[in-house]
Amino acid sequence: MFKHQILFLLLLLISSVAFSEVRKVENVSERSDLIVDNVSEHSYVDHILSLAEALAEQEAMDIEELEASLRELAENPINLNNTDSRTLERLFFLSDDQITNILLYVWHHPMQSLSELRMVYGIDDYTLRCMLPFVYVEAREKQDESTVRDWFSRSRHEATMRLDGRNLTTFTSDPIYASFRYKLNASNRVFIDVAAKRDAGEKFSARSRCGIAVEVRDVNFDKNGRFKLINAVIGDYRPSFGMGLAVNSGSTYGKSVYASKIGFMPQGLRRYSGTSSDFYRGAGFSVEMDKNYNISAFYSLRSPDSTFYHNTIGLNFSYNKDRLSLGLTVVDDILSDSLRISNTYYNANYFRGNNQFTASLNARYAFRRVFLLGEAAVSQNNIWGAAVIAGVRYVPLQDVSLMALYRYYSPHYDALNANTFAETSRPNDEHGGYVGADISALRNWHFSIYADLFAFQGPKYGIRDASLGYDWQALAEFSPNKKFAITAKLRGRRKGTTDTYSARLYGINTVHNWSFRTEADMSVCSDVGQKNVTYAGLVFEQVEYGFSTIPMVLQGRVEAFYITDWRNRIYIYENDVLYAFSIPAQYGTGIRVFLNWRYHISEHFALYLRVSDTYYFKQWAESRNLTSRHRPDVHLLLKVKY
Repeated sequence: MFKHQILFLLLLLISSVAFSEVRKVENVSERSDLIVDNVSEHSYVDHILSLAEALAEQEAMDIEELEASLRELAENPINLNNTDSRTLERLFFLSDDQITNILLYVWHHPMQSLSELRMVYGIDDYTLRCMLPFVYVEAREKQDESTVRDWFSRSRHEATMRLDGRNLTTFTSDPIYASFRYKLNASNRVFIDVAAKRDAGEKFSARSRCGIAVEVRDVNFDKNGRFKLINAVIGDYRPSFGMGLAVNSGSTYGKSVYASKIGFMPQGLRRYSGTSSDFYRGAGFSVEMDKNYNISAFYSLRSPDSTFYHNTIGLNFSYNKDRLSLGLTVVDDILSDSLRISNTYYNANYFRGNNQFTASLNARYAFRRVFLLGEAAVSQNNIWGAAVIAGVRYVPLQDVSLMALYRYYSPHYDALNANTFAETSRPNDEHGGYVGADISALRNWHFSIYADLFAFQGPKYGIRDASLGYDWQALAEFSPNKKFAITAKLRGRRKGTTDTYSARLYGINTVHNWSFRTEADMSVCSDVGQKNVTYAGLVFEQVEYGFSTIPMVLQGRVEAFYITDWRNRIYIYENDVLYAFSIPAQYGTGIRVFLNWRYHISEHFALYLRVSDTYYFKQWAESRNLTSRHRPDVHLLLKVKY
């Protein structure tokens, strides 16, 4: 163990010396012209991500993918006068009608300034502040008639190399985690992403994450634009169509603070360069014909080990005109061997076999201020299973959005590629109804509430009998500007025989180069009909400072927690190095601290360092027979961009 710590510290020292040599040859004036990340803007991006942490708890959203997308957009914001719906869908807090209204506005009246967003129907002050770090306005660009050679002559490159030392005091084998990413963007037409990682203690094998993704986007095959390649991907990618009943890899907008986004997700094929194992490997394309018809096809061949192969073939046909959208998706999965699952009390209806066919039909329709959406699907299992999800959103006022959603997933519906709105991470044996509202009618205030009632006909993981459950949440946020926000959130839920109630209060305040975040959380759990009650509490203070004279930012947090029961665990979003995320489930009694440091060495180099430690109090550590009361981690990342 000691030699691994010495190795890691030596690598850290060597990296620091190398970066110092690079700094010596850099032009001083170039470094002085470099603008460090705006502290208030950076903090507001973190605030948006923290609102999504409940989705990570539900395993409904890939926070790594979301954070990477938002960070990339913050560095390369969207020109609202020259964009499309697929790009705006990356701003996950925008609903489909808000995206449509923005595009309609700029089509008739190209924007002269971002303040014109207030004139777009459905864009309230809250949404506007969320958008500001990611958008800008310039004159609409002329149609690009450049050649492939021109695309690559204006290409941008970015490489990140990350090295972590994890659980340095307790890890019994090699504690070093390493990852590498390379991104090429050729004039927003050709993208090449390379990703590789090695987990701590892992020996390189077929299970190791190592992949490449190539995407070509927006190619017209005729001058009239009647036949257009939306995009083509080769390598690692993620497909999503409809509402996710047939196929959706990656994120879903499940129960969250954004009621107006429920049931919606990005459509099409997206290249993937993250570190998760949830991706497809093969090729696919999407084409547009006569601006109303889209056809997408994809193929994937995954080999988790040398003896097992998983083939996936999929097609999607969609029709889009005015405010009507229709889509048909079919997916066929062929496995080299029967999928074997150990028999437990909760998985009797899970798919077992070597071939599965899934088909779905989805629709969206908008009429004035009413938006209808739904999807129906069938999937081959021991017997055929069916699933239905349908919803309606009503926008009575520009600042008010109401949502209702019903779902029914039969016990025999267990599609291998499905990922949609559900109480559990697997849409199987569940039915329920959801209602929610987003309200921003009061200036500087945003309210979001939802209630979800659901039922299972059979047992689930951690639930041994059929049961009825509920989940509700109320959130209020006061944010007069993007430098200050205070948020209060209450949540109650019953799942199985456990009732859980939680409360969260936090505020963000930015003053000049300083940013402060203060948060307090509490949780109460009890068994239904019994008197045993467990409590938990957590508080922290986070401070961030951006230097005025040098491109460097420091950030630190001190956190204290008292959580003696796993049911009371509290999920807290933490800042990490670039393109990484941390939402640990805090448990135990102790203190947690971390320090983040990022330094833009030059226009082309940036260095990120994170040091963290969790210290458990003696009584709790002894009761759990912990070998060490400390859990130190060190993360180091170098970014090269040119």
